[in-house]
Amino acid sequence: KYSIFELDSKEKLLLFDKKKIKYGQFQKNKIIKYLENDCSAILIHNKTEIMHIRWMAFTRKSKKYLEPWKINFNYGRDAVWGDAYTLPKYRNNKLNSISINNCLKYLRNKKIKRVFLSVKRSNKININSYKNFNTNLYCKSIKIKFLGKNFYFNYNIYNS
Repeated sequence: KYSIFELDSKEKLLLFDKKKIKYGQFQKNKIIKYLENDCSAILIHNKTEIMHIRWMAFTRKSKKYLEPWKINFNYGRDAVWGDAYTLPKYRNNKLNSISINNCLKYLRNKKIKRVFLSVKRSNKININSYKNFNTNLYCKSIKIKFLGKNFYFNYNIYNS
């Protein structure tokens, strides 16, 4: 049994705190940092702990914080999501698909038309779950670390 919680402000985080749900690996200070950077999240929890979280961005500030790669992004029409995580003991319970469905409902209510996301090539389970949602490959990227900074390069651009 699980519940869905839409988290998009510190005020909602205070409401969530009243549920007495454990944060566990989902560090509260990290959640606050995302909220301070205008990110929103879908949380999936049971009666005792957070099981899964997926972050979304709608503004220049939140997009830059959540996903640093460069894309043609129309603020107000497009969104980006990322940093999804499921506790290992809850994996293989379709929480990722449940999260995606709830994010899509949330985004439709905000009149968002397109969503961009990134997935590590090694994350085959996540890649396969996105195949069920009529996704198109926009680009592939590589990350190069140089002098302590990350640089992202897009290549093989496809349909947007």
